[in-house]
Amino acid sequence: MSDQSVALQTSWERHRFKANYADPRPIVFPPPGPYWISGYGDGYSIVIAYLPKDILVTDFWPEAKNIDSTEEDSISFTSRFPRPTWWQTPTTYLETNIKGEK
Repeated sequence: MSDQSVALQTSWERHRFKANYADPRPIVFPPPGPYWISGYGDGYSIVIAYLPKDILVTDFWPEAKNIDSTEEDSISFTSRFPRPTWWQTPTTYLETNIKGEK
């Protein structure tokens, strides 16, 4: 699997939004997709996050504002948005988290 693009069997949405300035991390970790803090403004941070289409940004960032979302076929990693070391592919995430709940 290439680090440049991860083709998955789920529909993804790429979200860009304003989050808490002091602590822009999600309230539940890990989220089901990668995220990055891309910058800061006057009292807010800018977060870029990929989430499966049926999951709300506010489930992980309840303070999220000015959410701009686009549907994506895959997650694209670049030099600016590299694959986070903590992120697992959805298959691994589901095996770890769903099988562990049984």
